[in-house]
Amino acid sequence: MPQRSLRQIALLFFGMLAFSWAQWGCPNNTTPTDGGTQSDQPPQLTSCSAGSACLRVATPGVRSCDILLTHGTANFTAPQVTFDAAILGQFKFKDKRIALSWIMQADADPDPSKFVSTLQITGATKDLTLTTAICYDRKGAKIDKPDVTLQTP
Repeated sequence: MPQRSLRQIALLFFGMLAFSWAQWGCPNNTTPTDGGTQSDQPPQLTSCSAGSACLRVATPGVRSCDILLTHGTANFTAPQVTFDAAILGQFKFKDKRIALSWIMQADADPDPSKFVSTLQITGATKDLTLTTAICYDRKGAKIDKPDVTLQTP
């Protein structure tokens, strides 16, 4: 199996984003609904508040992941997803599924004391389940059994 560089992984990641945008349309405008401006510095996600669902990755060597979450009901509105400052990520949702793809912005392990992303969904976040998590190392090799957890306080 050929080894992949971080650049090849990033190109693959953005290719997957372009494909998903072609299939499901471009993401919505990211201007905050309160009329303010987005922060130049994304948040550092160190806590998971009530009403949120939070993803944590604790496997050393992970550089990117593709994650699929399933909701118990299709009656939920567009989730608000926030990625940690160290993560470059994107998500899409359709019916009962939410797909997230992300890559580390630097060649470093995810901080296990932080969450890689948080999700807010109108409705019960307790109905979310982690369906699949496929993660890759810095060379693009798939990591067997990554330690990815979904927390819903």
